[in-house]
Amino acid sequence: MRCRRRVIGTGIGLLAMLASVSCGEDVSSSPAPVVIVVDLEAGQRWAVHGGAVEQGRICEDGFRHVRDGIDPATNEVVPVRIWTAVIADAIESRNTTELTMVVEYTCADGSGSFVITEHWGPDQWSLDSGTGAYRALHGGGDLSFTTDDYMSPRPLRLELDGVLEP
Repeated sequence: MRCRRRVIGTGIGLLAMLASVSCGEDVSSSPAPVVIVVDLEAGQRWAVHGGAVEQGRICEDGFRHVRDGIDPATNEVVPVRIWTAVIADAIESRNTTELTMVVEYTCADGSGSFVITEHWGPDQWSLDSGTGAYRALHGGGDLSFTTDDYMSPRPLRLELDGVLEP
């Protein structure tokens, strides 16, 4: 297929956008960047930023609920109440405790929820399943912890940085 390129304005960004549109590229099927920021100390609220929100692939905010903790040594599911102390210690001391958490992210707008597996230690995440508008969504990326001030462990946020695909 040959592409017809027309330049209507100036600027590299506009030219790239016009070239992709006139070549028939479907941006809804390409990976979309996403950054999910979770406030770990204020009710597990989260917000999303990036192309995935702009393309309507994911809602803007919601609530995070840890379903299960998985012991990486035995691969057994451990009740969340046991993991609470382990997580608090890992956050406070900034140690490299390996944790695998199965977490549900529920959208505040009622459009559905999605389940993410967070692998603390290797610092990776993957989207495993979804409900409602997020049934077919998948993706993953890196996770990290951030604070307002690098000298203080508080307030602590979890950032999930990656891509989402339909």
